[in-house]
Amino acid sequence: MKALGIVILVLLALLGAFTLVNWGALNEPMLLSFLVFELEGPLGVVLLGVIVVFAVLILIYGMFLKTQMLLESRQHVQELTAQRRLAEEAESSRIVQLSEQVDLRFTQLEKDLSLAIEQSANSVAAHIAQLDDRLRNPTQQDI
Repeated sequence: MKALGIVILVLLALLGAFTLVNWGALNEPMLLSFLVFELEGPLGVVLLGVIVVFAVLILIYGMFLKTQMLLESRQHVQELTAQRRLAEEAESSRIVQLSEQVDLRFTQLEKDLSLAIEQSANSVAAHIAQLDDRLRNPTQQDI
């Protein structure tokens, strides 16, 4: 329990002890004026009743605020969850798109590399054939 809760419980306990110790004085009848009429009754009990009514009203108000805060918090969590899902879906689609682009690029690079290897092989074969011809048929320029 938080410090404020402990303080409130201690004060309520002290108020209860004060009420029990002074119950005779609190219960003594007096003439009470309510501006438009007068009534005879125990002033202490009336004031104690007013304190209890205010305490209950404050408790109800606090519970109302706490409930309102929890509802707002729940709404924020739902909104954040929806936004997170949207972001994850967008990221997932970007990853899929990037993967497709990478695959396409690798396929193109493989084709380009195969073509370059084939051209190099043809070029090497042509040079070897040319050297072979020179070795078999030496001409005046080669000597």
